[in-house]
Amino acid sequence: MAKAILKMAPGVNCWDNLMLVVQCEEVNLCRIVRLKDRHTALELYRQTAIAYYDHHCGRLVIKIDGLDYPMPCRAWMAVYSCMDQWFEDYVLAVEGV
Repeated sequence: MAKAILKMAPGVNCWDNLMLVVQCEEVNLCRIVRLKDRHTALELYRQTAIAYYDHHCGRLVIKIDGLDYPMPCRAWMAVYSCMDQWFEDYVLAVEGV
């Protein structure tokens, strides 16, 4: 089982104060990654969405703020699911779409 949580700090800069927590029991993985800002979060969403819609299976190396984070399939798919929810909220709240 894998899960990912994106934590946002309260306040006016909440969209730019993000921390990603990823846990994957099958490979004993626990990562806490501080995202630089919303642009990093959007890039993370883009990378995982491309892999998801390309039906990528297996390990994926995700680049976050210049660093590589290799993740097994279940972990990056959990990240994609988390980022997909965040993106929906972001588009509604910030972009006003």
